Amino acid sequence: MVEAEKHAIMRRTGLPARDLRILDPLLSYPSTILGRERAIVINLENIKAIITAQEVLLLNSKDPSVTPFVDEIQSRILCHFQATKVQEGAVDDSNYIIRSSSQNLSSRFSQPQNLDDEGKSEEKQSLENPNGSKILPFEFVALEACLEAACSCLENEVSNSLSLSLSVNFFVTITLFYSLCFGYCFIPVQFCI
Repeated sequence: MVEAEKHAIMRRTGLPARDLRILDPLLSYPSTILGRERAIVINLENIKAIITAQEVLLLNSKDPSVTPFVDEIQSRILCHFQATKVQEGAVDDSNYIIRSSSQNLSSRFSQPQNLDDEGKSEEKQSLENPNGSKILPFEFVALEACLEAACSCLENEVSNSLSLSLSVNFFVTITLFYSLCFGYCFIPVQFCI
C-alpha cells in the first residue's frame, strides 16, 4: 500500500488536476472513463482508479464494497504477468509488485517494468497464449476488471430492486385476492419504486 498526494499522482500519471476531480469522493460525478495519453481515469460505481501502462492506482481500496475487486485485479495482474513471462521464456515472479494504501488514498498494483530495450514493449503487444489467443496489454486487463466489477455491482442492484418489486407485486396480488374472496376492504397503498 502506497500513500500518494494529488500532486505526486499528477506527476506520475501525467494527468491534469481537472481529470483527478472526477475521483474526488466529495464531488458527485456520473460514471466516467477518461482516456488520456498516459493513463485511463475510471469512476464507475464504487471503483475509482487510474490505470497506466505499468500500474493501477485505486483511491478507495479499503472500502468493503471494493475489497472483492482488489482481490480480483490482483489475481488478474498476476496471471497477466505470468503469461507474459512464460512467453518471454522467464517465469520468475520475484519482481512482481503489489502495493496498496493503508490510508485509503491509493492502492497500487503494478507489473514489473522491463527497461532493457525498446523492442520489448513492441514484443509484448504481439504475445500469444498457448491456445493461440493474444495476450492483452496490461491496461486492457485492468480496464476489463474494472468494467466487470461495475457491471457486477449494477447487476446486484437490479437483482435487489427486482426482488423488492416482486414482493410488492405479491403483496398487492394477495390484497386483491382477499378483498375479492372475503369481501375485506383495504385502504389503497401507493408504492414508489
